[in-house]
Amino acid sequence: MDIENLIHSLGSEVPEHDQRRAIQALVKIGSSAIELLTQALTNPDKAVCINAAQALAYLRDPQAAEPLIRCLLADDEDIRAAAASALGACKNLLAFAPLVMALVSDTAAVRRRAAESLGKLGSAHAVEFLILALEDVTPEIRRSAIYGLGCLADVRAVEPLIHALLDEDWLVRTAAASALSKLHDARVIEPLIRALQDDVIVVRDDSARALIDLQDLAVEPLIKALSDADGDRRSDAAYILGRMREGSALEPLIKALGDADPRVRRQTADVIYRLRDKCVIPPLISAMSDPDKFVRLAASRSLGQLSPAAFEPLLQAITDANSNARAGAARAFAEMGDVRAVEHLIAVLNDVDAEVRCNAAYALFRLEDKRAVKPLIAALDDANAEVRCKVASALERLGDTQAVEPLIHALNKHLSSKEDGSAGYYIAGALGEFRDSRAIEPLLQALSSTNSMTRWGATMALSRFGDRRAYNPFLHALTDESRTVRSSAADGLGQFGDRHAVEPLIQALADSEGHVRAAATRSLGKIGDARAVASLVPLLNDEWKVEPFQSVRAAAIEALNRIGTPEALAAVAAWRKRRDQS
Repeated sequence: MDIENLIHSLGSEVPEHDQRRAIQALVKIGSSAIELLTQALTNPDKAVCINAAQALAYLRDPQAAEPLIRCLLADDEDIRAAAASALGACKNLLAFAPLVMALVSDTAAVRRRAAESLGKLGSAHAVEFLILALEDVTPEIRRSAIYGLGCLADVRAVEPLIHALLDEDWLVRTAAASALSKLHDARVIEPLIRALQDDVIVVRDDSARALIDLQDLAVEPLIKALSDADGDRRSDAAYILGRMREGSALEPLIKALGDADPRVRRQTADVIYRLRDKCVIPPLISAMSDPDKFVRLAASRSLGQLSPAAFEPLLQAITDANSNARAGAARAFAEMGDVRAVEHLIAVLNDVDAEVRCNAAYALFRLEDKRAVKPLIAALDDANAEVRCKVASALERLGDTQAVEPLIHALNKHLSSKEDGSAGYYIAGALGEFRDSRAIEPLLQALSSTNSMTRWGATMALSRFGDRRAYNPFLHALTDESRTVRSSAADGLGQFGDRHAVEPLIQALADSEGHVRAAATRSLGKIGDARAVASLVPLLNDEWKVEPFQSVRAAAIEALNRIGTPEALAAVAAWRKRRDQS
């Protein structure tokens, strides 16, 4: 396609996705397209002007500055904003004065783009104007001014940016933290340390990143903060120093593992392994006996990252008199992934402490060693439900069929005990993974359990079999009190391809839970009955979405395409057209 046709494709009558393709094609052509693009800036079609400015921004040719400057006088706000944005990319200092005028006198949308572009131009003369823009009443403009000041990295901006860390808008605060990381000035360290206590996690994270970027200036103040009276400051300092992997912080961090505040100990234990020094192993072993379980867990994770140096000390810890140390060692072996630990983990499956047994089963799950099959089968009779959950998961992962009968026995025992908890869910899930026909009847019985977790696990497990005996129970489960059971049953019905399920699934489309509506929609698509079309079309406007691949709308589009009637395909096409025009 030639340049003139591509520029025509930038117009408002062309779908947006085709406009974007035209911009990409023009940028790929390069300098040969610049003359016609600058002419397009005066096109009566607003979309052509804006898209031409965007293409010129990508091309970054200083020669495009003058026609873009003229666009700053356009009547349309959107055209002025597009021109202001493109001028920053062109990096022609002729744009400085016009952008300053736009920054102080134009609409908010244009001021925002002008502030960003002034930073990109690289002129130190822009600093005072951008500092003034930090007082703008519009938060978006304050953020853009901060971005511009960050690009310029001028020390005159230090105090104004520090003040911006206290802005009422959290997006302004996080922008200020990022900009301060580019200013190599000792004055920014203490304000950034204070910003680690911000109410918004994004501000805290960006402040942490800024301190890490300024490591040579931040290390000493952070080490000093480890002795602060405020526990939060000590905890924050430990976290940042660990992420810095700063060798000079080794001794202070080891000392922090004994801090009076469990939050400090927890944070230190979580990051100290990053220093990669064997000196941290003994204090981490000791931390596995900490009275705070989160400290113990953090210490175990860190020791797991210190393989192989920590292996021998952990072998000693797994026989320690302190049960917390034994449990921590088992957890650390899970993180370490060293199969030399298998026999030792099997031994503690009989430990007197349930947490030790639970962590050992979890570690054997992670290590996936067949030597653990028979010991894990024996552990299915453990008195502790959480241990049985971990054991069932480990047997599922190992995939040895000799576990099928013991798992069936464990499920029957669970059902007869009418025990609450999630053991039934994990045992049923393991049986579903094996797909052994011997498990079908026990799983069907589990659908009548009073425990919703057990019913959910049984429903999902039976869905893996595709056995016709589950059809009527799945229909019944569409009205279960648990949304997870209803969702799994709706999903399971699709595999049978039975048109008698269409009406019950259509009724499920009115469920109050999005998960259920999405599952019923998927199954109706699999069955492919045209009767569902009229009920599926309204779901194209369903707003429920967890992520792009878990939405009612996406399921409805797929289902209508699979059904494939003219009415179904026309509905999808009409929806896509509305989306492209919006």
